[in-house]
Amino acid sequence: MGPQCFHAANAEISAYFQNSVSTQGFAAQVGSASPFAGFEGYHCGWGPPATMPVPRSNDTWGMGWQNLYEVEVMEMKAAELTQGYEVVLYGDSITENWRGTSAGELWKWSNGTLDTRFIGWNMRAVFETAFRNYRAGVMAIAGDQIAHLWWRLEHGQMPQTQMPKVAVVLIGTNDLFAEADCIADNETALETSVNSIFKRFQQMLHVMQDGMPETQIIILGLYPRGADFGDNRFQWPNHFTYPIELLNALYQKLAQKSARLHYLDCGSQFVDATGDGINQELLGDGLHPTAKGLMTIAQCLMPLVNKLAGSNATASHIAAGNVTAHASFQDVQGLEAASASSAAAPTAQQASSMAGLQMAGRKL
Repeated sequence: MGPQCFHAANAEISAYFQNSVSTQGFAAQVGSASPFAGFEGYHCGWGPPATMPVPRSNDTWGMGWQNLYEVEVMEMKAAELTQGYEVVLYGDSITENWRGTSAGELWKWSNGTLDTRFIGWNMRAVFETAFRNYRAGVMAIAGDQIAHLWWRLEHGQMPQTQMPKVAVVLIGTNDLFAEADCIADNETALETSVNSIFKRFQQMLHVMQDGMPETQIIILGLYPRGADFGDNRFQWPNHFTYPIELLNALYQKLAQKSARLHYLDCGSQFVDATGDGINQELLGDGLHPTAKGLMTIAQCLMPLVNKLAGSNATASHIAAGNVTAHASFQDVQGLEAASASSAAAPTAQQASSMAGLQMAGRKL
């Protein structure tokens, strides 16, 4: 028992965020019926808000959206050949960090060296420790909005025969960012977008509920995020603060409508004790969790997962920072103190473990 193998890759994340993408180009992927209705004509640096289910098949960032999507579909099919997943996590880049990757590849700087804020084997170790009592999988792709996850759910990333006990979903922060990047450059404008984002989430959740009728679903509230990816990346509060609070309140209210839905807010831990600023040790770039950040999420999440899954397991081993996985990994609590040289390359044991996971992923 324990988390299933993931595909591992070792190439660098491309400069996706630096490439300007037009709504017309996106619409061409899916035909005349634009999934970006209401945003035609806007020129969005990051990509337009998607308003209906749509893939990102032309997105070659990282290992390529289509490639990672297909890998995750194969993982789901492989799991169903045996006993199936007991716990499945769905989401975007924040959830993909449980895999130890971003867009299917290890986190790296533009010069090719490992980004020591996000060390793949340490993030993976937190996942394997937290979910070691379960057959667990992660269906998440960096950059996805609600509509992209919605499409993935309808195209192979939900189980067909072996229903999980628990599904965890965290999605929506990229919808807010896309709105802000395209047209809403202030908090007031962002507030008006919350209702349409929530409606998309409702529709996506209906698909999840219908497809997994026996599964308990945990809806995670959106975490705090910095004002941008530059100098203000650790600024909090910012123009995202109130829209995130509004959206989370709607998520919480939605969860009250079904005994199978459960809302959980783990975001308060990511704000400094003064409430002014994002904790850089937990969200390394103001958005994505480090290994410490994932451990913080696990401490919040696992008691509810254990309760819903009917497990007697506890999160005490996580709270103690006692992280173990396929090999002997360095203590997560000492990660950020490690030197860049030691963090830039895995130990022989770590490399062997990662290679094993990579080969296992290739065999799917």
